[in-house]
Amino acid sequence: MPEQNAETSSIQVTNLDSVVLLRGLAALAVCFFHFVKGFFPDDHTFRAITSFGWLGVESFFVISGFVIPIAMHRGGYTIDCYGRFMLKRWLRLAPPYLVSILVVIVLHHLSAMVPGFQGEPFTISCQNLGSHFFYLNGFLSLTWLNPVYWTLAIELQYYFAIALCYPVLFHRKLVLRLSAYVMLFGLSFLPWSHPLA
Repeated sequence: MPEQNAETSSIQVTNLDSVVLLRGLAALAVCFFHFVKGFFPDDHTFRAITSFGWLGVESFFVISGFVIPIAMHRGGYTIDCYGRFMLKRWLRLAPPYLVSILVVIVLHHLSAMVPGFQGEPFTISCQNLGSHFFYLNGFLSLTWLNPVYWTLAIELQYYFAIALCYPVLFHRKLVLRLSAYVMLFGLSFLPWSHPLA
């Protein structure tokens, strides 16, 4: 019996290791996509090889969609844990995100001071900066300081949604689970033109 438990444990670790590997490959794909796009001409072979690297971003979303519910299940998540869950998720995103905002602002100002700079002086409104702190630029139709920030906004929106939906999606009663699945499936057919990010 102990051998069987060890084998099951080994399988679980291997499965999670494979997810970590996929996450690493997705990160590399995105990095190569941006690097090659910025340094090689359109007709270069590397551009063709790495042209689908942007799919790494979608891979991250799929991985989160898989990993987060597993972590919630293992942690015995209930709706009473909503506040704590969101705080932990926010603390994972916020520190590097806020530091990167500061870095972007400083770099914008420094680049405007370089001799020969011909662009517009860097300015940012209080509304735009404030919306960054709450990941609301997409909802308010404001530009991001860094275009890739939209991915963090989507990630946070997913956290809000899964934390609310999880108790019903994985409820012990089949009728509640099926009702939740049907409702979410139906939402995908509603017309929605406003970008979430």
